[in-house]
Amino acid sequence: MRTQSYPCLSVFSYSLPWSLMEEFLKKEFSEENIVFWQACEFFSHVPDNDKKQLSQRARQIYNSYLSSKATTPVNIDSQAQLADDILNAPRPDMFKEQQLQIFNLMKFDSYTRFLKSLLYQECMLAEVEEASTRPLPHTQLSYLQTQYRVR
Repeated sequence: MRTQSYPCLSVFSYSLPWSLMEEFLKKEFSEENIVFWQACEFFSHVPDNDKKQLSQRARQIYNSYLSSKATTPVNIDSQAQLADDILNAPRPDMFKEQQLQIFNLMKFDSYTRFLKSLLYQECMLAEVEEASTRPLPHTQLSYLQTQYRVR
């Protein structure tokens, strides 16, 4: 898997791996937001003609994050709530409104706290000293270096 940086925001343009923001959100008990955003992002790239995969992934996203019985619900407003009958005709863009709400929540709330965190400050220091020697700060994510190819 390649390193991903946050799209659409100049402050997200740093090449920090998603896992650093995810680690921060875990500590804030709001990790479901970034995981939901990523799931929607991957879902939006499922080919429109792959109905089986669309159906399976749509149901998984809905059951995990959006249904009234979701295992890890995200906080979206009532206008963005979806009825489960939408799963009968899944489309790659069916979660765009919900994804955008969560993105904005992270952009204006979580991300500003992340910018003030020690984890972010250490990452920026490591990037400034990138010439070599300073690795990114240690996180509890054991797959950080292998999955994201971070030094």
